[in-house]
Amino acid sequence: MLQNYNKYKLLKIFLENPTESFRLRELSRLSKISPPSVLNYLKEFEKEGLIERYEKREVPFYKAELDNEDFREYKKISILFELHDSGLITFLWENISPEAIILYGSQIKGESTESSDIDLFIIGKEKNINIEKFEKKLGREIHIIFEENPKNIPKELKNNLINGIVLKGYLNLF
Repeated sequence: MLQNYNKYKLLKIFLENPTESFRLRELSRLSKISPPSVLNYLKEFEKEGLIERYEKREVPFYKAELDNEDFREYKKISILFELHDSGLITFLWENISPEAIILYGSQIKGESTESSDIDLFIIGKEKNINIEKFEKKLGREIHIIFEENPKNIPKELKNNLINGIVLKGYLNLF
């Protein structure tokens, strides 16, 4: 599905751990990619401005370049891919039958960190559902807000929703 799976696997480590620094061998171990291949990908990422290389006691470390617009865009794309791949969206759609499922907050801005949760807004009737398996699969807490009538949504939240992404369904706020 992804053109260059190994490259994505390596980039995903930085996307999911944007505040951490990594050594070459650590990245190789985490991604299960050989060190020479990891080094080639790291050089590409560095050239694209997605990561930065720095030395500490003459040992090279690599960390995400959080201010890079492309890095933030890749974070957005990655969370969308992960949400769909996890089956969460299909599960919610089939079990709640909402009008819309919207992703909003730090995840969709590309500003999430390791401890950020996934914020979902569901236009539909609130139902008691168990999403623990999805939280484990995604490695993040999932925070869901339900509202049956979009007219009752507070103005501040409406702004966040407008800047979010409709994962499934149709959003009609006005």
